[in-house]
Amino acid sequence: MSSGANSSRFVDGIRHGDPAAIQVLCDRYYELLANVARQKFGGFPLRVTDEYAVANGVFQEIYERAVRGDLEEIADRQELMALLVRLTKDRVIDEMRRQMADKRGGGRTRGDSVFVSPQHDGGHAGFDNFRATIDSPSAREIVRENLKQILDRLPDETCRSVLLLRCEGYTNADIADLLDVSVATVERKRRRIRDVMADLASNPSADS
Repeated sequence: MSSGANSSRFVDGIRHGDPAAIQVLCDRYYELLANVARQKFGGFPLRVTDEYAVANGVFQEIYERAVRGDLEEIADRQELMALLVRLTKDRVIDEMRRQMADKRGGGRTRGDSVFVSPQHDGGHAGFDNFRATIDSPSAREIVRENLKQILDRLPDETCRSVLLLRCEGYTNADIADLLDVSVATVERKRRRIRDVMADLASNPSADS
């Protein structure tokens, strides 16, 4: 079966809440969404959550939307990725607003309970059955051991996100749109990635 057919079947599985497809989605994109959230948080002083909780919440929301039948308009992998990134950024903004409101006394701290999945009726398994934890082998299908070493040596989260998206086959223009940066920034990050790869090839045992 062609890669295009595989991609179409995968997206169709996500639209219909197929547990196996949702699990693959978590494994493949968990680290990427954590990187996007970390980049969006920037230097914001976090108190009750982190980028991994945000990623968990995004996958929970995707599953719940699929169960409700709200993902029928997702046509392809590009639209799915755009939705994942948008939901991640929206959750970061909401969390920062929530924490600022808490500092002003405008609300109660909810912490990780914000991301707890409710039980679904109708025999659905529930999001908690899907593995998406900080200790999971995130994106294990695309991050081989040598690529993990490259990720560890990259200087910032944008570089890491660019590398992971390139591994998924996205173009520079696609990546720029997803990360809200210019194409020139993506190209600059790719040059930095190539430098790190070249350095790793010539000095494989060097410290990062």
